[in-house]
Amino acid sequence: IPELTPEKERKLVRKLWVTIVPIVFIVNATLFIDKDAVSYASLLGIFPDMNIDKSKYNNIQTFFYVGYLVGQIPSHLIFQRVPISYYITGATAIWALISFATLGSKSYAGMSLLRFFLGLVESGITPCVEHTIGMFFTIEEQAYVNPIFWISCLGIDIPTGFISYGLQFT
Repeated sequence: IPELTPEKERKLVRKLWVTIVPIVFIVNATLFIDKDAVSYASLLGIFPDMNIDKSKYNNIQTFFYVGYLVGQIPSHLIFQRVPISYYITGATAIWALISFATLGSKSYAGMSLLRFFLGLVESGITPCVEHTIGMFFTIEEQAYVNPIFWISCLGIDIPTGFISYGLQFT
């Protein structure tokens, strides 16, 4: 392997910023869409559609975090034994399937179960992405990458808010 010259190092760092940062941003933003979707559903008629009240709606939101807590240890054990790329890809694919299944839910029990499994599946993805950032970026670079990563959680609310607003009129 040839020696890494300063010019090649700059090229490598630029390539990491152009590939890794957008990928982790998109993965994290995608995971936060489901939390927004359930919130917007409260404005779009989930209460009469599923015949639930506010306490059951709050429980549906809580089941996600119960699943998230339950999934912490198993997900960490799995992604230590499986390549991170496989784990993130598989978990995100399962998450997407469960998210789409949410569209067909017609009952409080069904929605509660789906929210629990969404939390269970999602629980290991964020730590995996943090490990990915740690693998590719130095400590100094992580000081810039991590805020961008966490902005994706809050930043996704803006486009999903406009989408939800537009759906109200269709």
